[in-house]
Amino acid sequence: MNDAHLTIIAVELPGVMVEGMTGARHCARCVLTDESKRAAPLQPGDVLLVRRLSAGLAVVERITAGGPDGCWYILLEFHPLSPQASWALQVPAEEAEPL
Repeated sequence: MNDAHLTIIAVELPGVMVEGMTGARHCARCVLTDESKRAAPLQPGDVLLVRRLSAGLAVVERITAGGPDGCWYILLEFHPLSPQASWALQVPAEEAEPL
């Protein structure tokens, strides 16, 4: 899944819901890096490029105007949502720790 594109569906920091190219939706706790804190906030429709994916963790970079914009995010507890799951992030806000 490296170099795959994910589209932001919903944002309720510290959580995000994303959709992959196959239509599969995933939920994750999003950790902002220093670069991403200074940039425009994530919003539905933003596209992320997966740079590294390992068990429950995805390192992604946002793409704007056709190329990466230098804003990196860590998606922790990255897990698939069942088709019948409603948008309810199961990540308590107090658990989100910025880098």
